[in-house]
Amino acid sequence: MVQSKTYLGVAISGFILPFISVISVIFFFVISINTLIKENIVVLINRDKTVTYLLFTVIIFITISSLNASNPIQSLLVSFNLYPFLLIFFCCSSNKTIYDPRNLFIPLFLSSIPVIIFTFLEVIFDCYGQFNLDNITNINSVIAFDKRAVSVFNNPNFLSSYLVIILGIALGLFITYSQNKSLKIFNNKYHIYPLVIQIYIWLICFGIIASFSRNGLITGSILLLTSFLIQRKNLFFYLFCFSTLISRTILREIMVKSPDSLSISPVLNGIDLRLDIWNFAVSLFHEKPITGWGLGNFKFLYQSDIFNKNIPHAHNIWLMLLSETGLLGFISMNLLIGYILFKGIKTLKICSENDKVILISCLLGFLGVSLFHLWDCTFFDARTNLLSWINLSGINYLQIKYTSPK
Repeated sequence: MVQSKTYLGVAISGFILPFISVISVIFFFVISINTLIKENIVVLINRDKTVTYLLFTVIIFITISSLNASNPIQSLLVSFNLYPFLLIFFCCSSNKTIYDPRNLFIPLFLSSIPVIIFTFLEVIFDCYGQFNLDNITNINSVIAFDKRAVSVFNNPNFLSSYLVIILGIALGLFITYSQNKSLKIFNNKYHIYPLVIQIYIWLICFGIIASFSRNGLITGSILLLTSFLIQRKNLFFYLFCFSTLISRTILREIMVKSPDSLSISPVLNGIDLRLDIWNFAVSLFHEKPITGWGLGNFKFLYQSDIFNKNIPHAHNIWLMLLSETGLLGFISMNLLIGYILFKGIKTLKICSENDKVILISCLLGFLGVSLFHLWDCTFFDARTNLLSWINLSGINYLQIKYTSPK
């Protein structure tokens, strides 16, 4: 009974995530706290001591960085916004009774369908931003993004980042289910058909191009290529999805109806801005290489002789970690993630076919968010942040299951 209630809570959390992200995060946090109360904390820690010690190291080093920040209060606030997600990651990946990630995927997919439908409506009826939840509740005015779909999000890049994670998970399901049609979901009760996933994947690709995110275009294309190289079949399907993604520029021309919309200059300006931001992040790292300037302090420090813009972060997760948390945060975080990914990839060779569905989906989902964060940092959005840690916890959950001592 308790386990069924946990499954139900996780399913509800996954379904409401795009729409009421705060409630969804609270659900997962409560489940995590409940796990700590009911389970033996020593057992949880010992399931994989390396992951546990690396996680504690990340928390300690980021806290040290925050205390030595140029604005400690701001940095501590951002840090304490991160810690609940680390707890969710630890509990979800350390206790197999919390959830089967496969049962979480379907609620995530179902909830993403209205998100994608809203992008269709924004494009067709030229009503960009009208489905944004802040606009509907009149919390804040919607920022104009020059005919870029935002759906229920308040930024097209947040929408695109969310969709590339969902795309990665869906491609993982497509790879495994097209190879083994006997696989089932929801506690091995129901079949899922590759054609259904194919249609869904194409819809995600449209949602990405409706956001007109260059990051989404590049990341989505790499995910499609990676999926094809793993599967080595369904070439025409992958070409169709890829052609949908590269039609972004043509669709932009139709929607914007501007003679300059196909100009290369906006792209070059965007690249120049990124390079300027990255150079500044590197200079910050050189000044405080050990502890950095503290999470969330980049926006107070960024200055440019070229661009007069308010830039909140380094637009690259690794440069952000280097400049804001220094070598302490950068090395510890990369060791944690790198160790889990290494063990997860090794687990692919020994796990069951059913578990391989979860593992490949989580790996591709995490690859999607990692690639996206080469050009932007969207984890400030709770939906992207939670999805990222859920994917990583799914990988860790399985590597513990198959490689840790019983």
